[in-house]
Amino acid sequence: ENVQKSEVTGTRLDEAKHINKSLSALGDVMEALDRRTSSSGRKSSATNQKQHIPYRNSKLTMVLQPALSANSRTILMLNVPSCANMGKETGFSLQFGARVRNIELGPAKKHVERKNAKSVIDDLKVQLRTATNRASTSESKLAEVSRKFKSSETQLKSEKASLEKSADIRKRKLTQQYEALMKEVQGLR
Repeated sequence: ENVQKSEVTGTRLDEAKHINKSLSALGDVMEALDRRTSSSGRKSSATNQKQHIPYRNSKLTMVLQPALSANSRTILMLNVPSCANMGKETGFSLQFGARVRNIELGPAKKHVERKNAKSVIDDLKVQLRTATNRASTSESKLAEVSRKFKSSETQLKSEKASLEKSADIRKRKLTQQYEALMKEVQGLR
């Protein structure tokens, strides 16, 4: 990032410095990888593996280390602006891309943990037993809840009928009392 052109200050200036430092560290890593690949024809592969690659110089390069190792496939994309006033930065980006383009990390290798078929089958059998036991437990819990629900429903119906019967009896008694009081009131007139 060109600090003079962006005219940033304060926190953004610190961020720009960190970005530039990380990109510089990435350039150092790429140069070290380039030296390792360009010298691969002259030296033994054991010497090439011992050459220091400065991944720890930046958080960016530490995060990218697995992607830049010999066991991965890496693509670098450059963002190139079309503005005329950014020509110098565009040139630097393209030079960096051209240098990186020639670096060969080696063939990508697939990391597959292989188990023998018997241990895979045994693991699957254990998982199946566990799932079956959970399903059985869930089914029995569901049956118990369903039974309790039906019992509660029957009890509620019984209590409702009892309450309705009690309410009818009470209503009849109150009606009889009311009628008796009305007869008394009419007798007093």
